[in-house]
Amino acid sequence: MQDQIVLQLFACMDKIWQANDFDFRLSLFNVVQTQERCGFIEMITESETLREIESRSGTIKGSLGESALYDWLRLHNTSDREFRIALENLTYSCAAYCVATYILGIGDRHNDNIMVKQSGHLFHIDFGKYLGDTQKFGWFNRDRAPFVFTKQMLYAMSDRGTSNDALHRFVDLCCNAFCTLQQNSSLLLLLLSHLCSSNVANLNHDAVRFVYDRLSPLTNYAHSIAHFTELIVDSLNSTWTTFNFLIHTFAQTTNSTNSSNTISIGTTLSFIPKTYTIATDGKIISAHVVSYEKRTHPTKHYLYKVKVEREIFDDNIIINNQNITRLYITYHYRTYNEFYELYERLNKQFPLINLDLKFSRQTEDKIVAQRRVSDINDFLENLFRLTNEVVESDLVVTFFHMIQQDQQINDSKEKPIDDFSSRFTYDSSSNNRPKIRIQLKYDNGQLFVMVRYASNLPLINGNDPNPYCKCYLFPDASKSTKRKGKTIMNSRNPIFNDTFTYEMDLSEIQKRLLRVSVWNNVLTVGNHALGEVDIVLSQIDWSKENARDYTFFSVDS
Repeated sequence: MQDQIVLQLFACMDKIWQANDFDFRLSLFNVVQTQERCGFIEMITESETLREIESRSGTIKGSLGESALYDWLRLHNTSDREFRIALENLTYSCAAYCVATYILGIGDRHNDNIMVKQSGHLFHIDFGKYLGDTQKFGWFNRDRAPFVFTKQMLYAMSDRGTSNDALHRFVDLCCNAFCTLQQNSSLLLLLLSHLCSSNVANLNHDAVRFVYDRLSPLTNYAHSIAHFTELIVDSLNSTWTTFNFLIHTFAQTTNSTNSSNTISIGTTLSFIPKTYTIATDGKIISAHVVSYEKRTHPTKHYLYKVKVEREIFDDNIIINNQNITRLYITYHYRTYNEFYELYERLNKQFPLINLDLKFSRQTEDKIVAQRRVSDINDFLENLFRLTNEVVESDLVVTFFHMIQQDQQINDSKEKPIDDFSSRFTYDSSSNNRPKIRIQLKYDNGQLFVMVRYASNLPLINGNDPNPYCKCYLFPDASKSTKRKGKTIMNSRNPIFNDTFTYEMDLSEIQKRLLRVSVWNNVLTVGNHALGEVDIVLSQIDWSKENARDYTFFSVDS
């Protein structure tokens, strides 16, 4: 029953967001109770829990590392377009559930109660702990972060940490989601009040008060976004969430070990989650390794370049009522471990084929890679001498399917050094100039200057700066309007989250020029300016939301 209540409240939040032109891509599911502790739950297909996703990288590495979620999404979204959409879905849905679970005080948020669809949509399940009722280990409170937002999630959203703006964008989405619910809090609180008559545990007027305090509808807009930004930073930097995930993962070690030791006899592989057939990819005639390449990310390994010849029916050419086949050559890149996985799967599916491929755990270097080229080619030569039942099996076709990695490497080798994309990267460097997000609001005789974050700040002698911001309203001979924010250590993309307030008539505000500058805090040699922005306040339309990125002007320090 509690799950039904929570999902109804989530649906109400989603309707409020949709009515305000925000689509946070929630994955809501139906729950129907039939009797006490019994009922039906709608299944959301093509999804896994975070623990299942992390377990692919091992218990410790999966829980403590950052790449498991990113790698899983890459695995299930083979084209660039699919992958970008998946990252968008992850960002939006994660922002919504951070806000929703915080407002409703959802507890017991371990990595088996958070799931992700292959399309990138993140969603929460199992709402047995809610409205501030947290999960405890003895007397110890395991739910110590405001909500679950981890470095693993940010790593995926930022495309393996390559996007400087990912965290800033996520903060904006969360703040928009929270403030929209805050401005429409009466609807949410009214629904919750009506639900108090349902005789559900912990659902009473204290629960309404809890949600009211979380929404804090009387708090002004500037303080609300500053508060929620702090919650995001606290959640991201919380080690307790990782510790909680790890505790739960160890508690499930037995089941995880049993399932991970069993290799299913299927047509999918660990690095290609879908099955492909001759009908989709054509008949493979031959395959052999032509070269190998060293890679260093995420760890040192070698990729073996495989030349594959296949027959594909050409629907455009028909002779004597038969389609003519064409011979196509494609190039694929696989690790030795992936070849060994194919070898194991083939021997399990076809026990009598007697294929052989040596396996050793020795460190892979150039000499080992050269020897493995010969071993792989012997394996492939023997494979394609087998019967059509094996050679044309879905397992073999799936192994040689063109995955995103293959396409990316092939595309990079086809591009000349001075092609258009290279020039574009060079010319677009101006887009990477330092910027600062400033939000302005005038309310009840007060000007709120919200300095949210900055991006692409310059390195100082090869090191990340220690930035802080200062604010003035000119003319100001006495410097009475000077405001100074807090210093963020070692960051080129700081979240300042500073709000500066001026009590002043709007007529006077419109005579002023707002100057916001960013400085580097250096104790030994003195501070110096990194850049500044001037905003003519008479040009601001105060009836609209004024939040935008401003490009810095360099200043002489």
